[in-house]
Amino acid sequence: MGDVSMIARRKKDGTVECGWSGNWGSYSSVGETLIDWYNDNNYLVDHLFSLGQLSNLDAPFSETDETKSGYYKTNPTGAPHWVSDTERGIVTKIAFVDYVYLYEESDEGWYYINPGQFCIKVPLDLVGNNVDEQGNEYKFLDEVRQKVLDYLLTEYPKTDPEFAAILDGYDMDELREELGTEYPFYVLCRQYREIYNYMDHWVVIVPDTEEQEIAGILMRKREEPRIETINWPGHPTHKKEAYVNPVIINYAFSYVVGLLKGLLEAVKDPVSKMPDFDIPERILEKFRTVMGDDDAAIELLRENFTDLHGASQYFDLFMTEGLKRGREFYQAYIEKQINKEKANTAIQSDQEGDN
Repeated sequence: MGDVSMIARRKKDGTVECGWSGNWGSYSSVGETLIDWYNDNNYLVDHLFSLGQLSNLDAPFSETDETKSGYYKTNPTGAPHWVSDTERGIVTKIAFVDYVYLYEESDEGWYYINPGQFCIKVPLDLVGNNVDEQGNEYKFLDEVRQKVLDYLLTEYPKTDPEFAAILDGYDMDELREELGTEYPFYVLCRQYREIYNYMDHWVVIVPDTEEQEIAGILMRKREEPRIETINWPGHPTHKKEAYVNPVIINYAFSYVVGLLKGLLEAVKDPVSKMPDFDIPERILEKFRTVMGDDDAAIELLRENFTDLHGASQYFDLFMTEGLKRGREFYQAYIEKQINKEKANTAIQSDQEGDN
C-alpha cells in the first residue's frame, strides 16, 4: 500500500467534504494534477467533488474515457465524501494519512496539508514552486517544519505573554537540542506536553506575493470554540483570473464540435450520415427547424445535450466564459455549412436549367 492521500473542500457555507484520492499522493502525483487541471476557480472543482471518493486522480472527464484505464484516468470508488463542519475532521477519517489537498472555495485556492503533530497548511502553488529537481516536495517541507519550530520558540512568544511565561520555565538551549531531530514535533508532543497542548495544532504558511517564498507563519493559542484556519487574520488569498488548462478546453471543444458535425450531417441525411451515437428523431426535427439560426441552434443543443449523449459537463465547459473560440468556431462552421448548401442548391438549379 502506498502513501495515503485525501482531497477535501471547504464550501462557502463552511461545510467540509473529504475523501480518499488514492495512494501515492505526493505533489508530483496529486498536487501537480490539481494545479494543472482543477485550478479554475470552482467550475472543475465542482465536477471533481461530484465524483465522490477516488482510487486515482487524473484529468477532468477522463473517468468516462473508455480508451483509458488504470492510472491513466480518474477512478471513482462509488463511495460518497465524508462531510463535517470542521477541517479537523479531515485527518480522522482514514488512518495514517500522509497527504491532504484542501480546496478553499471562498479563497479559490488549493492547499497542501502535511499531517502530523501539527497540520501545516501550505498554499499548493508555493509547494509547487519549491520542489527539487525530481519534482519532490520533501526538502521544502523540512524547511517549512524548521521555520515553524523557529517561529514557535522565537517569534510567537513575543505576541503571547502567557506562552512566553511557559517557555521561561525551560532551559532553551536544552529544549532546542532536544528538538534538533528529524521529527521535532513528535518530540515536542511526547516530551513537552505543556508547550504542545497550549497551541492550536494547525499552522498556516503565508507566501510572498509571487508564491515563491515563505513570507509569514500563522499560529494560534488553542481555544474553544475553535476558529477555522480560513478565518484566521492574515490567512492568504488566491483569487485570480479564472484558468482552465488549454488541453481541457480543446478536449471539450473537439467533443462538442464533433457532436455538432454529427448532428448537422444527420439532419441533412439521416439514413447514411448518422453519427456513432443515437439521436432521437424528435431532436433531429427540432434541429431542422433552426438551421441557419446560430443562437437558436446553440440553445437547442444546450437543452438536449444530456439526452443526446449524457455528458452535459462538456457543453457546460464549452460555453463557459473565456471559451469563446468554441462558440466562434461553431458559428463559423454553421455559416460554412449554410453557404455550402446555398452553393449546392445554386449548382443544382443551374444543372436543372441546362436540362
